[in-house]
Amino acid sequence: MLTQGLALTLPFDPSNPEEALRQLPTRQAVFALYGESEAAEPYIGVTPDLRRRLQRLLRPATGQTKRLQLVSRVRRIAWQETGSDFESLLIQFDLLQNV
Repeated sequence: MLTQGLALTLPFDPSNPEEALRQLPTRQAVFALYGESEAAEPYIGVTPDLRRRLQRLLRPATGQTKRLQLVSRVRRIAWQETGSDFESLLIQFDLLQNV
């Protein structure tokens, strides 16, 4: 499982995204979004504000949008807060090497 380098995980229910989103910190972090199948590759990213970034990805869109919509595909969120851009990139690189 890929969560070796990510300290925290949270289940995600697409029918109630706000439940998970309000539990996320507003800090810099590296994250991975997992679908139902653990064999599927996760969506991995780096962000200066974890909650805001995942709100954009995991809230259902209203109307037509070109924004990436993952709400119906995600079942688990894993993340690790980081203290610098360098640390974030290092963790992201390590995660991508182990996919």
